[in-house]
Amino acid sequence: MTMELQVDGEQTVAWRRLAEEGTAGARWFTVPGLSFQAGEVSTGFRLGVRPEALGKRLRITAHVRDNGGRVVGATTFDATVTDAAIAVRGTFPAELRRGAAYREFDVEVHNPSTRTYHNIGASLAMTGLSAVPTPPEAGSLSVPDIRLERRDGGSWHRLTVHPGCDPTPSAALAAPFELAAGATRTLHLRIRLAESPATEPHPASYFLDAGPAGDIDAQGSLSGSFLIQPRQISAAHSPAPTRNEAAPARATQAPQPTETQPPATSTPQLGAPANRSDTGRSIWPLAASIAAIVGGTAALAGAVALLAARLRRRAGG
Repeated sequence: MTMELQVDGEQTVAWRRLAEEGTAGARWFTVPGLSFQAGEVSTGFRLGVRPEALGKRLRITAHVRDNGGRVVGATTFDATVTDAAIAVRGTFPAELRRGAAYREFDVEVHNPSTRTYHNIGASLAMTGLSAVPTPPEAGSLSVPDIRLERRDGGSWHRLTVHPGCDPTPSAALAAPFELAAGATRTLHLRIRLAESPATEPHPASYFLDAGPAGDIDAQGSLSGSFLIQPRQISAAHSPAPTRNEAAPARATQAPQPTETQPPATSTPQLGAPANRSDTGRSIWPLAASIAAIVGGTAALAGAVALLAARLRRRAGG
């Protein structure tokens, strides 16, 4: 069995493996030095177990202690080991320029489980909302801005982008498909943004999701951030030049879309207010460690082979 701690990076979410203590039947995983603001949600954890654990029932106990070692929060719950979830990997561009050429990227949907998953859907969602307020000059990100295509049968096919709440435009990347145990399907895609009068950079985020319909435990996801660059950059916010800004990510030049003039983007909107928790000094001293005991009916020794469950709990239960 293994336990991993979620680490939020600038582009993607990573996972750091924690050292274990205890015995095979009751293992401890300790995270020291955490700090939470009032009302803030804790970080995420995930467990990994070997295939032999499929169907086992685990009891999870989490304790939160302050600097003095006193327990200030605790929770206990049971979890059943299910088959491995779909794994999603992608090469979404770190930067898109308004009015520039298409940028290619791939999305890999992998089935690490022991069975075939049916009716798998894959989708991409994007939002211009971020923790940092954006000026009106940065414009916005909406459905008319996005051109998304998938390469299939030697040619590019336009995908429909739908409006969403927040706003968060999204698109299905392929028709539902199935994946046998251990199989991987790679979707070849490309994206561009329409011309816009925006003159400032705009931070944005993307979300890649895939999994069989109706099976929440088997859903996989990948998220990250990217920067929308204006066609004309203001002198005060000129970013450093980047490589391959206007060229596709692949060495082979892909055929261009049939449209000759993309429609104009929507009217620029004010950026969203900050929605990230205050990162200043903690206003209450809940900082020390979180530890979990995981008990099972059988010893689960060795390295992790499959992701079995993702655990997110609030600090204090």
